[in-house]
Amino acid sequence: MIREHLGSTSHKPCIGMFEAGVSKALMLSRKFGVLSTGSGPKPLLSKGVMNFLGAAGSDRWAGGVTSGISIEELREPSARAEVERRMRETAAQVARNGADCIIMGCAGMAGMEELVREGVREAGLPDVRGVDAAVAGLAMLVGMVQTDKPKS
Repeated sequence: MIREHLGSTSHKPCIGMFEAGVSKALMLSRKFGVLSTGSGPKPLLSKGVMNFLGAAGSDRWAGGVTSGISIEELREPSARAEVERRMRETAAQVARNGADCIIMGCAGMAGMEELVREGVREAGLPDVRGVDAAVAGLAMLVGMVQTDKPKS
């Protein structure tokens, strides 16, 4: 939406956390997946990845898995133990799908990379990398701004 607001002639850098997470995962891994909040299938997630990659399909995409966790639960201290349990279980499911890198698909999951790795280890699966898409977006935006300075 920001990109649309700026217009097609703007040279101001703009990146979303989805684009940043996928970009970082592509640089770090052979195959990546997304762990998302909510429940049920997320067809827009797969469609978004395929559109970003510019392909109808990719062997680099392990798919997206929903945790069943609501955004409200992520913020609720009394739900912390249940959130952590479901995050570990869901992370293992993404890794079982072949992902060696897991993107946290919600800004509310910020800082949960180690929890994701723990879940994968507890399931006896090979180690994975965790990508906080919001942090990746911020880092990429900073880099884009630093390299996009006009010459005086």
